[in-house]
Amino acid sequence: MVNRRPRRLSRVSLRCSLAPLILVLSGCYRFEAPEAQWLVAASRPPDAPKAGQWAAFRGGLLHGVATDAGLPVDFGPARNVRWAAEIPGRGNSSPVVAGNRVILTTELPGDPAVLAVLAIDCHTGERVWQQAVGTVRGVTHRKNGHATATVASDGTRVYASFGPAGVYCLSIEGQPLWHSPIDDLSHPWGHSSSPVLAGDLVIQLSDGVAGSYLIALDRYSGDVRWKTERASSGCWATPVLVAAQVQGATRWELVVNGTGSTDGSAGYVIAYAPTTGKELWRVHGTTDIPCPTAIVGDGLLVSTSGANGPITAIRPGGDGDVTASHVLWRLPHGGPYVPTGVIVDDHLHLVSDGGILRCLDVRTGAEKWSQRLQRTHSASLVAGDGKIYAASEDGVIHVFAAGDPCQLLAVNRLRQPCQATPAIADGALFVRTEQHLYCFASQATPLVERSRGPGEHTTISTSMAGKPAGN
Repeated sequence: MVNRRPRRLSRVSLRCSLAPLILVLSGCYRFEAPEAQWLVAASRPPDAPKAGQWAAFRGGLLHGVATDAGLPVDFGPARNVRWAAEIPGRGNSSPVVAGNRVILTTELPGDPAVLAVLAIDCHTGERVWQQAVGTVRGVTHRKNGHATATVASDGTRVYASFGPAGVYCLSIEGQPLWHSPIDDLSHPWGHSSSPVLAGDLVIQLSDGVAGSYLIALDRYSGDVRWKTERASSGCWATPVLVAAQVQGATRWELVVNGTGSTDGSAGYVIAYAPTTGKELWRVHGTTDIPCPTAIVGDGLLVSTSGANGPITAIRPGGDGDVTASHVLWRLPHGGPYVPTGVIVDDHLHLVSDGGILRCLDVRTGAEKWSQRLQRTHSASLVAGDGKIYAASEDGVIHVFAAGDPCQLLAVNRLRQPCQATPAIADGALFVRTEQHLYCFASQATPLVERSRGPGEHTTISTSMAGKPAGN
C-alpha cells in the first residue's frame, strides 16, 4: 500500500462534558462530470444522477432522491427480494452502488478491531471482495461505532473514512491505493461524516472536541490540497454540494450543516468554496449538536439540527454573515436530531427520531400533514419513483407517497435492527440491517441468501421460498 501522509495535525484536547445520546449516519457523492470541469467553468451542473447508480450516501448530489422507476412498495425478508447477503462485523454505513458493486464498510471483531471495506455483486448478492485496511482508533458511542461513514466512489476508486484512523482509497476491485491519516482527532461520540468527491478532490469534515477542520485530499495521491480550520467542538453531518447563482453565473458551494459548542450556544451553517476551502457565507442558528446533512432541493437548502431544534430554509449564493438576508423562513422547533429529510418537488419531508413524519411546504414552512409512526428513527429518508422510504431502528420501513396529501402505501417489517440509510439503484431498494444487506425489487425472484467467510468466492445458497411472509 502506498502511504502518503499529510502534514501532521495539531494535537487536540480530549475534554468534553457529558451530553445526550447521539447516533449519526452520514455519507458522499459520485460526480459523473469530466475531471473538475464543473469546478473550473461552473457554467452547468454536473451530470444528473443516473438510474442504476447510487455511489454515495443519499446518492445523486447527496439529495436523497433517485431517478429509478418501478421501485418496490410491498416487501419483506421473503417477499419481493432479489437476494440477501450476510454482512460480517458491525457497521452503520449506508450501501453505495457503483457499477455492478454494492460497497460497504464494517468493523470486524479483533483486539484491536479491524476496519474493512467489502463489495457485493449488486445483481446476485455474491461477495466479490473484502479488504481489511486498518484497525480502529479513538473512542466512539455505542450506537455509533467505527464504521458509520459511507464510502464515496467515482466508479474506478472507492474512498472510505474511518474517523481518527484516516481516509483510505481502494480500487473498485479492492486493491489498496493510498491512506491519508487523520492524527489525534478525538470525540467521545466518535465520527460519522462521509467523504465528498468534488472534481479531483476528496473532501472530509474532521470535527473533534478541539482542533476541528475541513480538509481536501488529492483524489489520486491522498496529498493535502487545502485545509480549513473550524471553530467547532463537533459536527457529524456530511457536507453537501449546492449550486448557487451569483452575478448571473453558477457557483458551487460546499455546505456544512452546523458547528458544535460545549456551552449550548447556537452554531452556524457554513458554505465553503470546494476548490480552496475559503468560507463563502454563514447563517446563525443551529443547535450545539449538529447531525443531519443539509437538505437540498428546489433551489434551496434546509438546515435541521438537534432534538426538536430549529428548521431553517436558506437561499445559497451569499457573502459573509447572511442570517438577515438569505433566510427564507425559519421554524424555532421541530427539527430531527439525527435523520436527514428529503425534498421532492416543492415538499419538504422530515422524520423525527421519535418517528413523526411531516410534510412541509418548502417555500413557506407551512405544514401540510404529519403522521406518527410510533418508532425510533436514525436512518435518513430517501425518495424515488414518487415514494418516500422511512426506515426505523427496529427494521420497519414505511412507504409513503411523496407530497400532499398523506398516503401510506405500505408497512414492511424486516425483523432485524436497522440504522443505516437505504440506497436506491438498479430499480431496487438496498437496505442494510444489523446482519444482512437486502436487495428489494418489484416482482423479484425468490430470495437467495448469500453467506461466506473472508476471502471465499464460492456461494452458499439457501432458498427461502415458501417461508412465512416478512409482514
